[in-house]
Amino acid sequence: MVEFIGILSVDPALAQFNPENQPEEFGVEGYQPPVEEINAHAPPPSLVPRLHAVLCNKLTHNNPLLPQIPDTDEYKTKFQQLEQEIDTLRGRIMELLEHALLGDSLAAEFFLLHLLSSVYGRADVMPLGKFSLNLSHCPVTPKYGQLLQVFMAGLLSQSHLLPLSIENMNTLRLCPEKDYTANRLKSGVLQLPERTSLVIDETVLQPGQLEAGGVKNMTALGNLISWQKVEYDFSYHRQDFMANVAVMILSEAKSILPSDCLLPLEAKIMPEDWIAHFSMLESGMTAELLTKIRTYITLAKQINYSLTDELQKIIQDDFVDMRKVDSKSMTVDDFHSLLCTVRLLSLSYLKSTPTQTLWRRAKNMDSERKRRISST
Repeated sequence: MVEFIGILSVDPALAQFNPENQPEEFGVEGYQPPVEEINAHAPPPSLVPRLHAVLCNKLTHNNPLLPQIPDTDEYKTKFQQLEQEIDTLRGRIMELLEHALLGDSLAAEFFLLHLLSSVYGRADVMPLGKFSLNLSHCPVTPKYGQLLQVFMAGLLSQSHLLPLSIENMNTLRLCPEKDYTANRLKSGVLQLPERTSLVIDETVLQPGQLEAGGVKNMTALGNLISWQKVEYDFSYHRQDFMANVAVMILSEAKSILPSDCLLPLEAKIMPEDWIAHFSMLESGMTAELLTKIRTYITLAKQINYSLTDELQKIIQDDFVDMRKVDSKSMTVDDFHSLLCTVRLLSLSYLKSTPTQTLWRRAKNMDSERKRRISST
């Protein structure tokens, strides 16, 4: 994401028009560009205002509550203030998330980890830090997904809801495509800014036939979730662009899309009035609390995480022991997911290094998650 500082111009005189009575002007070797291309180069200011940029900055985040540079005194002061009250603040956040997830405390924990996840690097083609969450056994109503996304939009700076219906998959353009007639790039739904939270509501999916475009869109979603990349279609060739989008899937059963973490939701309550249920969240959040939560989420994502030599040895020994007990229940992918869980769990307490207590807690959370999967 880039911040531009400049002069916004909506002066109609800058638009280029091509009246019908204007004499024909031919270009090189008699070629005259089509009207679509001419209009694409200079659309009217009412459609595309002109920004004459004076300065541009690549942003590390887009939260106006925090400065861009972590070394400033203001940034350090806010971090220290939240660090002193992290237990209270985190407990309050868990209450809100648990209410949003119908009383499921374990799901609330994994939901928080998902909100803090972000791609921090890549090992060859593998994105590091992503934590796509698939909540299965969700209520089969479009209202739940819509209201949950609205709740998330209040906490996050960027979020988007994508109902995974047959109609949407067959008709929407998820990946950008080049229009050579108008000589412009047509935007796609997955053309999202960094650190956007994408909620995919699979509960709206009904039996139907996926067309060629629908199959292409499903493939694009799988690539975004697994590899954090979006394919741009230039007709004659395709180009992958790296992404950083946190994806959460709401589904009735296990999703048809891949995910890093599958968790069956165990709802303790099932409200009759969904709007009233989520309105209780809004009434419980003061402006001060909302500011702290928004600041906390951004701060946690910026923490530089590392493992001590002592804890690395403990984790390695635990992995060997778990493999001895049951090699099938602790694969390399399971271990990678567990390491991602303990990393995000540490960040949720604003810690740059995990403790043995947090490592044990991450193992217990993962064990409970697997128990739920096996019992469904």
